[in-house]
Amino acid sequence: MRAFGSKLRALREYHGLSQLALAPRLALSNGHLNNLELGRREPSFDAAIRMALIFGVSTDYLLRDSIPLAPLPPSRLLQTTLPEAVASSFAQKVAYVRQHRRLSQVALAALLVPSSQATISNLEAGRKRPSPRLALQLADALRVSTDYLLLDNIPLGEFHDTR
Repeated sequence: MRAFGSKLRALREYHGLSQLALAPRLALSNGHLNNLELGRREPSFDAAIRMALIFGVSTDYLLRDSIPLAPLPPSRLLQTTLPEAVASSFAQKVAYVRQHRRLSQVALAALLVPSSQATISNLEAGRKRPSPRLALQLADALRVSTDYLLLDNIPLGEFHDTR
């Protein structure tokens, strides 16, 4: 996620927003937003989703270093207020795809570094939210996009194999 901060800054500037104007829309302090853009911090689960929704880009674009910064993808700045809980179906989707792929929690945990069956159990039960880094690992291991896992607007059964 080394490119995350550069992508965030480029999107903010592309839309003519200052950090001062964007921070409240992301429910972040100005200092935290600055640290994200400088690569000193990684976004939280909720912040990464809010950013993707606000800028109208995929979470894959924001979080994956393999997707280049330039040129900027077509994006639109959304003027709506975002709900606090934007990824309520994450736990269900992880369990659904894991079972569809015929993986046990132990087998899925073995594909993640570091992870355990308890971590997978807690994620699937909704007791734990992943970091964006763990969400990327889960998407790769389950062969789905991060958008599928993180965004509620993609129904449970509509995942596509990314390989």
